Amino acid sequence: AYAAVVKDAQKSADVKPTDRLQVSKEKNWLAYIKKEKLFEKVIFSDYVMKINAQGRKQQRIIVITNIALYNMSEKYQVKRRVLLNDIATVTDSERSEGLILHVPKEYDYWFESKHKTPLLNAIKQNSKVEI
Repeated sequence: AYAAVVKDAQKSADVKPTDRLQVSKEKNWLAYIKKEKLFEKVIFSDYVMKINAQGRKQQRIIVITNIALYNMSEKYQVKRRVLLNDIATVTDSERSEGLILHVPKEYDYWFESKHKTPLLNAIKQNSKVEI
């Protein structure tokens, strides 16, 4: 019975959004939110593979706050900020780690994540997006 409880706890930890990279303590992130006068709480962070329009993959850091999603370089430089409520829909590939965030006001964001479930949960819990 104990082993089952431990296994269930590990399973739920795998799907619960978490600041895996501890971006909330990173100096470039703290400087950015101070400069931009943002009052956001980091809900999720992790490495992803962003896929550009030409199909080229680039490693990025994705950060999801209670308000926005951030595409950041490996040096924690913000490349793009998308308000969570600007995401209209999400296309989730059942056969791969791929996701597409459809952002009608801008352009879509295509990437792959090894931790898709907690990432999707972070978006779902902090926006109106149907996933």
